[in-house]
Amino acid sequence: MVLKNTSMPGGNYQLCIDLSNSASNNLSIIRSVNAGFTGGTVTARPTATDQATVLNNLTWGGPSSDQAMRWSTEVSTDGQCTRVITAGSGSLRGYWYFEQTASPDTGTTYPIVDYAVGVNTGTANPSLTAILVYPLSATPGTASVGYVSQLTALTSPSSISSNWPMVPACIVGTTAGVFGYLGMFQDMWIGSASIATGDSYPGAANWAPSTSYAVGAQVTNGSNVYTCTTAGTSASSGGPTGTGTGISDGTCVWSFFSQTLKFVQVGQYIIPWNGGAFNLT
Repeated sequence: MVLKNTSMPGGNYQLCIDLSNSASNNLSIIRSVNAGFTGGTVTARPTATDQATVLNNLTWGGPSSDQAMRWSTEVSTDGQCTRVITAGSGSLRGYWYFEQTASPDTGTTYPIVDYAVGVNTGTANPSLTAILVYPLSATPGTASVGYVSQLTALTSPSSISSNWPMVPACIVGTTAGVFGYLGMFQDMWIGSASIATGDSYPGAANWAPSTSYAVGAQVTNGSNVYTCTTAGTSASSGGPTGTGTGISDGTCVWSFFSQTLKFVQVGQYIIPWNGGAFNLT
């Protein structure tokens, strides 16, 4: 099966999904950034001159026996970012990324990054330790690069605001021919190592009446998150509303921070999630 995305750099990005593997729950994913797949028979997959393997005859995140699964797919409105998450028995099973990199280094021919990991049982770990990018100076399709982040997963909240920061995930090449900064993952951040998959950001507690709040405290009220700018005691009912600043609430004063359920933790990474509660079962 060959899938095509004309919104990616070059306008002819293609994925070949090969199911003719040694195990029924394995598959191979091969990508072509521009040349496109041709040929193929009932026993041999099509090929491309710039093909590179994203997943090679490995489990894709499906179960080894019949069981209920949940699929979650996100596609950006410009078509340049596609992410697929599979889950079963309350655990993350598969994690696929096919997307254009943000802020690529000057001279990158096709700023594209691909990644796939999956397990049959237990929990898949989307560590992004081996991703595939389009090589800058090597023959197209021959180089896979390592991933190192500028900052690692965080183990404690901010000492100033008590909030968990969201640190952008950076792609850095560690293989000859693709050394150095390659770009950023679009709308993906490194989160806390102690926050569970499925937890949402911001993670502010619900506003409570007649409660003492310090400067910097965050609360959720309705569909919004607010930050306390003047310490005090909240009102007996209601709480902060609106999207402005200087919002009075008893003796507290609040400022609008963001809407809720904007992001979700997947492994140690945070991604946008506006479709409601993230569910692994």
